[in-house]
This record gives sequence, C-alpha cells and structure tokens, in this order.
Amino acid sequence: KGHPIHIDKEISSTVFYAGVAEENGQLVTNGGRVLCVSAIGADKQSARARAYADIAKIRFTNSCFRTDIAMRKNTL
Repeated sequence: KGHPIHIDKEISSTVFYAGVAEENGQLVTNGGRVLCVSAIGADKQSARARAYADIAKIRFTNSCFRTDIAMRKNTL
C-alpha cells in the first residue's frame, strides 16, 4: 500500500481503478487488485496485444499482472 502509480499518457486501453487511493494528487496503491486494463481490437488477438502493450506503460512497486488474458477457450 502507498506506492505511487505511474501511467504513461499514451494508453489506448480503458483503465479501471479499484485498489487505489489519492495522496497529494498522486494515485497510489491501496491493496488488492489495483487496476484492470480493458482493450478493444479487430479480433481477440489484437485486443489482447493492445492490453499487454498498455500494461507495460503502467508502473508501481511490486506490480504483477495476469499472463492469461483472453486465453480461455470460448465455450459458446
């Protein structure tokens, strides 16, 4: 908790904030799942690539992310 979150200004995905707080005008981590990055693309693979490209533009101490985004086989 309390680690500053640095997000590059040129992100094309939508970023949803969850476990964050604001301290002195700066977003900081506040425990749990901190952010969710959601991207749109022409197909699942391009949306996935865009999401991971934008995840690389977000930095904070002890950050980690899932590596299986959009990998579940569609059961419909």
